[in-house]
Amino acid sequence: RRARRVLSFSLPNSFIGMATARLPILAIDAVVAPIIAAAFLSATRLCLSPLNFILYAFRIIGLIEYNAKRRGQINSFIPLFIAITALSPVILLPMVFPSVLEYFLNYLEPSWLDVLPFLPIIYPWAVAFLISGWLDRIFDASNQQHLIFRIEVLMFFVTLALSLLIWAGTVNGSSVFWMVSALGTVHGLLWYAVFVRCEF
Repeated sequence: RRARRVLSFSLPNSFIGMATARLPILAIDAVVAPIIAAAFLSATRLCLSPLNFILYAFRIIGLIEYNAKRRGQINSFIPLFIAITALSPVILLPMVFPSVLEYFLNYLEPSWLDVLPFLPIIYPWAVAFLISGWLDRIFDASNQQHLIFRIEVLMFFVTLALSLLIWAGTVNGSSVFWMVSALGTVHGLLWYAVFVRCEF
């Protein structure tokens, strides 16, 4: 039964999620000056890609503790959940003050300094990503993949609408980057809110 649910929901969730992530990138590439677009996309990679390593560890630990919780065994799932929620904004706080990171970026190619103005914009997106990105395995374990499927479908159409507005020039300038970051933030917070509602 669980395998059928994975095929019915988890795989479509992944495909829809990948499509949703690509749409704004295509829109930005199409209408924003190449240098600025490259700087923003580099900023997202700099901020979000390393978090995947942290999320990998969170997924393993979280799943072990969640399964123990489901079986009524001694576990630390709730303290882990609270700690991730509380510490994520603090860990990522240097993004709000990009001058703190300028010293380290000076050791890379000069073009990396172009990402600094975008870090405060991406900060809420990164926080939402870190507090929610590890919950996918918990939704699988609890057979709640259908809830994520609904969120992914909703976010796909919202992102598609925003991307069309960007392509049409209705959304332009720095608003493009703020809107893309806002979408990523809302996406993560929806995952988080659904989990809280189901488990607490």
